Amino acid sequence: RLSDAGVHVLCRAVASGCAMELSSLRLGGNKLSPAGLALGQSLKQSRPDLLVDLKPQLKDARSMCTVGNVYPGSPAATAGLRTGDSIIAFGPLLHAGFRGVSESIVPAVKASVGRPIYVVA
Repeated sequence: RLSDAGVHVLCRAVASGCAMELSSLRLGGNKLSPAGLALGQSLKQSRPDLLVDLKPQLKDARSMCTVGNVYPGSPAATAGLRTGDSIIAFGPLLHAGFRGVSESIVPAVKASVGRPIYVVA
């Protein structure tokens, strides 16, 4: 997850000519703040060749579950997850393969001890 500050750095870099090979950039996720929306609109103006997708949901994404409690210092807290976030992808797991937290998330965590798990929320 990129913070607004991260999106700002990314947008400035792309607007200034970095990553000219990019043809599209999706900045949506589950939520988009007004500041993030403004940065995306500014990028659209400075790089008309770049398709900037600002939809508040990732394309064709479906939520598989919602984050419950996030405890301070936990891996979820370190990753920036917050109570109420919708989980779109958890490692390779998507909505179609999700069977429940115990059946899907727990085994993925156990199989990845010591390695990062990429989460789209």
